[in-house]
Amino acid sequence: MHTRLWTRNFTLLTFSNFLMCSAYYSLISTLPVYISSELHAAKSIVGLVMASYLVSSVIIRPFCGYSLDRFGRKTIFIAGLILYALVFNTYLLAWTIPAMILVRFTHGLTWGVTTTSNSTVAIDIIPFEKRGQGIGYFGISTTLGMVMGPVIGSYVFQFGGYSTMFLAGFGLGLISALLAAFVKYPRFSPSQLSQPFGMKQLFETKIHPALPEPVHHHDHLWWTALLHCSLWKRDRDPPCSRFLPGLCHRNYFGPLFFRKGI
Repeated sequence: MHTRLWTRNFTLLTFSNFLMCSAYYSLISTLPVYISSELHAAKSIVGLVMASYLVSSVIIRPFCGYSLDRFGRKTIFIAGLILYALVFNTYLLAWTIPAMILVRFTHGLTWGVTTTSNSTVAIDIIPFEKRGQGIGYFGISTTLGMVMGPVIGSYVFQFGGYSTMFLAGFGLGLISALLAAFVKYPRFSPSQLSQPFGMKQLFETKIHPALPEPVHHHDHLWWTALLHCSLWKRDRDPPCSRFLPGLCHRNYFGPLFFRKGI
């Protein structure tokens, strides 16, 4: 039986992801100029403002992942996209550096939620037989957003100014949310979590006792030795050790990356 990849749901989700990424990357080439020229910020401050976005997007991801498994995909995803779009309008009200940092930090939270959610939804709706191909095409939509976003941002800024640039990002985000709203999400059964929300729900807390004894004493010597050994024998180890030498040895650090039963 032939299984289709480009279903209505996958097509809508892919275009939604493309528009969302285009909106984000439309600010990459123009926002630093805006902060420097309009807010008269030094280069180091510009870097701080831009980095606050990424910091908050990393912070929110574990909590978003927990919420997606606990409460479902659709509500969190669409709400995240709507908030993501709305925050573009608040750039017009950020007249000081602290206000701009706050806006960027808030925007990063919504970006972390939307990117975590849409990837999860993509995995849910891609047929198992087409999983690799589907993830590849979905990733292309992100890459195209990276390519087209700066072009769109520069073009809009050139002909409409900063205000139009932010409003264009709002429009792209809103269309992205609209497309996501028409996706038919698979039936979802919330996880039956026996424990209340806490750090144990976000991180594996039982890994410390499983670490080898040298990690507890003379940490720097252990890490150095392990790194050198891993580089020496990387051709015999799993492929991931080529990128993270020493960290992907199941016999040493398996509990860090592999939960029981996986």
